[in-house]
Amino acid sequence: MPDINDYKDHNCKGVNCIYCQMAAEERLTGVSNLSIVNEQALARVKALDPTDRFSQYETASPKISELEWEKLAFFDPLTGLYNIHVFLQELKYEVARADRYKRPLTLGILGIDNYQELKNAYGPLGCGLALKHMGKLLQETLREVDFAARLQTEQFAMILPETNQAGGNIVAERIRQTLLKKPVKLNAFSLDITCSIGISSFPKHGLDADSLLNSCLNAQSEAANKGGNKVHAL
Repeated sequence: MPDINDYKDHNCKGVNCIYCQMAAEERLTGVSNLSIVNEQALARVKALDPTDRFSQYETASPKISELEWEKLAFFDPLTGLYNIHVFLQELKYEVARADRYKRPLTLGILGIDNYQELKNAYGPLGCGLALKHMGKLLQETLREVDFAARLQTEQFAMILPETNQAGGNIVAERIRQTLLKKPVKLNAFSLDITCSIGISSFPKHGLDADSLLNSCLNAQSEAANKGGNKVHAL
């Protein structure tokens, strides 16, 4: 994805210029303004990996602030969501908690449909806007106790504590429908993107983090292979 600094020397389109809008958004927003920052999850990850994860940044720049290395270590720089490193640790924690206290837990994996076609048609800028749009939608939809992360290029995850499969389906369906109603704006274009969502619940679809994630990934893949734009559980 292009860096925001790449947009400085461009042919400005005026008040509706998408490059200027993105530059302004990057200056005015950041990880510290996320609508969902699970502070307890953040504290757990810091405690689990207090030195190794950050030593490379501290060595490279002694003056780096705590907020800056938190961004580097914990967050996806494009969407502002947690990264896969934090997600995997948090999933293990939530599965262990659900098992200990016999509480429901649901995992969701979301993938943007036809991502390669989107990339071919609109390039890195269109893809970047679509990914940020998806990240913002998750932030606005989920509760503060929920957990959202970006896993891979076009793939996202949500952990829903105290939520059974039926509740997870409702949340996933709300996200799917909202995405349909809110297209991505790219200058004069409107990018209609959809997503395929896989759902798995503890203990029905897995008794540990690995099996639960496996089941969810398979469900998401099956939803995409069946045409996309749907919520599916195995």
